[in-house]
Parts: sequence; structure tokens; C-alpha cells
Amino acid sequence: MSSTPIQREALDSRRRRERRALTASLILSVVLAISALVVGILAGIRIIVFDGAYMAIGWILSWASLRAARAAASGPTRRFPFGRDALAPLMVVIQGLALAGTLVLAFGDALVVIRDGGSEVNVLVISMGLLHG
Repeated sequence: MSSTPIQREALDSRRRRERRALTASLILSVVLAISALVVGILAGIRIIVFDGAYMAIGWILSWASLRAARAAASGPTRRFPFGRDALAPLMVVIQGLALAGTLVLAFGDALVVIRDGGSEVNVLVISMGLLHG
């Protein structure tokens, strides 16, 4: 069953909108990650640095997953006669390992902060409205 030119045009338009939305989301994620890293480092607040690093790692993993999905969708080639379908589950495993590593790191850091008696509150950051609570 072949599609009509109108159907193909509508599909192409939807794909362009999705690509623009995804690109905007990725750019905003990078800006937020960098902002969190800068504010966290300047203010000396470890949790904000951690959040910025987590966002940056998440962005990298999302980008890698999109690349893997594109490669898997490309189908078989001479070099990969059975296709690259194994890339998608491999990226899920890598994302799971990264998440587990992040949780272990956060847990260890929390233990260190508790052992050291907590952390000081940065009044400058609170007065700027960057922290709520």
C-alpha cells in the first residue's frame, strides 16, 4: 500500500516538528547542566554540582541512545548483515549501569556529608532565589 504525497508531506512535517522539539530540549538540557555546574561550583554547593553533572551525563546518554536507535533502524549492511538491533538494549544496559553508579556515588557523598556534620547553607544562593525551601 503506497502513501499519497499529502500523507508523506504530513509525516515529514510531523518528523520536522519532533526533531525541532527534541533539539530544543537537548539544547535546554545542556544550558541547564552548565548553569547548575557553574552555580554549584561558585556557591560551593555539592548537590547542585551533582545535579549539573547528572544532567550532563543524562544528556550524553540520551544522545548516545538516539544514535543507537538511528543505527538500529538503518537495517542490515554488508558489514552488519543481521543489522544493529542489539544496540538499543545495549544502551539500556549502559544507562542502567550509569544510573546505578550515580546512585552509589550520591549515597557515598551523602554519608560523607552526614559524617562531617552536614553542610552550611549558602545565604547568597538562597537570597538569589536559586534554592527554595
